[in-house]
Amino acid sequence: MRCFASALLKRADIVRAALSSSISCSAALRRSHFYTLKFRRLNYENILHERLRTFAQHRAFATLSSCDFDLQSSAALNYVSCCIDDWADKHGFDVDLSLESGVLTIDCGLKGVFVINKQGPNKQLWLASPLSGPLRYNLLAGCWTNTRDGHNLHARLKTELESMFGVEILFDTTPDQATSS
Repeated sequence: MRCFASALLKRADIVRAALSSSISCSAALRRSHFYTLKFRRLNYENILHERLRTFAQHRAFATLSSCDFDLQSSAALNYVSCCIDDWADKHGFDVDLSLESGVLTIDCGLKGVFVINKQGPNKQLWLASPLSGPLRYNLLAGCWTNTRDGHNLHARLKTELESMFGVEILFDTTPDQATSS
């Protein structure tokens, strides 16, 4: 009922606008209907594109076996742990790292705590960040990629740690190095 009432109000506004301009009311309504259909078509195209993108992501990591996921995710967590440990030691930062049972905790003291953990049933890595909040990553083309906007896990950690500490951290964000070390 609410949609019908809003549609009537919208059409009344179009008729008022047509009366104050040089075009006829029927032409204004036809133009309004054309733009409504065009918007709906674009909206359906966006939905279809999003569904195809998520289908491709699910298809890509659905073929990953549980054993392969465990190996790839463990390698990624170890790589991140080693890079951050070397970086913190080199610059004298007080960063506590803990990697236990597929959960990497990066405690940056008063600046916050990062937690990266494996989600075996979903075949994902989840990142809880004090700056960007919760994020989920799938393994796509050998790279841990965010499920929403497509950014790389290592690139996100790099930018967030650099913004927190003001010192560059060396992560090799290429897929081969990031997951196979």
